[in-house]
Amino acid sequence: MFDYIHQESHHHQVTKMCRILGVSRAQYYRYRSPKPSKRRAEDEDLKQRILRIFAEFKQRYGVMKIHHELNLELQPLQGELSLVRNNPRCLDTMKWGVSKQTGIQALLKKAQLGDIPSYAFGDQLNDLQMFAEVDYPVAMGNGHPDVKAKASFVTTSNVNGGIVNGLKHYGLIK
Repeated sequence: MFDYIHQESHHHQVTKMCRILGVSRAQYYRYRSPKPSKRRAEDEDLKQRILRIFAEFKQRYGVMKIHHELNLELQPLQGELSLVRNNPRCLDTMKWGVSKQTGIQALLKKAQLGDIPSYAFGDQLNDLQMFAEVDYPVAMGNGHPDVKAKASFVTTSNVNGGIVNGLKHYGLIK
């Protein structure tokens, strides 16, 4: 089907052909350019490293030990990637120097909001740096104890209206 779309692309718009044939343009262009993006290749490499470590240790290593082993392996990538635990079973992989904290810094600077009170909601250890950048850090009720300790207010859990309750607490909504 994708070959047909390609053959007819000089007579008809690819967008229309994809819509009529019930395929997405993204699928068509992925087919036309099967080389994975740099990000996808990096993600696949990280996945393979994780699976290899898990297998090497007879499928007994949990996320904490796998994280430790990855950090040892990725020492040469220092300055390129950083790993941050976002909950007991997951890791965030980010470009070196990019975090929620740097995102807030950039937003406040770009939008010239430095003199306006700032708020952030978080629940895990990966939110602590972000909390340091705002005036009012709000921890979710289901959050990690360290996050709750750093918060100026602890709201209800994320599934029980925590964001709404936090915004109401500060009089930002009614």
